[in-house]
Amino acid sequence: MVDAAWRQQLRQVLGAGDDGGRGALRQLRFGALAVLFALVLVLATAADASDVTVDPDSEAGFVTEINRFRVAQGLVPMEVDDSLTVAAREWAREMAAVGEISHAPDLGSGVAPGWHKLGENVGVGPDVDALHQAFLDSPTHRANLTDPSFNKVAVGVIRDGETLYTTHRFMHRDAPEAEAQPDLLARLAAERRAAERGGPASPTVTVGQPAGGALTLTAVGSTIGASE
Repeated sequence: MVDAAWRQQLRQVLGAGDDGGRGALRQLRFGALAVLFALVLVLATAADASDVTVDPDSEAGFVTEINRFRVAQGLVPMEVDDSLTVAAREWAREMAAVGEISHAPDLGSGVAPGWHKLGENVGVGPDVDALHQAFLDSPTHRANLTDPSFNKVAVGVIRDGETLYTTHRFMHRDAPEAEAQPDLLARLAAERRAAERGGPASPTVTVGQPAGGALTLTAVGSTIGASE
């Protein structure tokens, strides 16, 4: 009698009813499948997220190309500013998240006091060489790269698969301006004035990918001045 009562209670707890526990087994199997499906979704999401990463090699590559160009123009190379790099990476990540480029609404946000002027170039493209050339080919972006007052630089690069989203920040912080000959400074100033007269302050430049693919480069340039 005790065994019979115990078996009856066990069947009720398992929800077996008259099917001998098969209903409970079905529930357990369904639950296991649901857990497995959720796990697969989590793993797939993690794999997608892992494709969007900071690319320090490309960041270093941009800095090298920028300073090589400045030296060729007779300008002193800029020093990398670590705190500004954090901000540049964060904005590059924001652009990658929405899939398009734009300027940060406030370049001075999060920047320590002591700066006098900030500039920004942003772009999206396949690699460092193609994007750097696109910046050089645009008068406004080139003006940022050759501004003799900028003495700090920061580059943030987020790689999304085969695409680079990049933010370049330029800063003039308290320090002597880059040394250059007067005639060079005059020429660079004239180039900046010509760039400002030639179009909007933040033009968009689109250049076809050299390999002939569908991906294009887009770059935007901007400069703001302010005191600490």
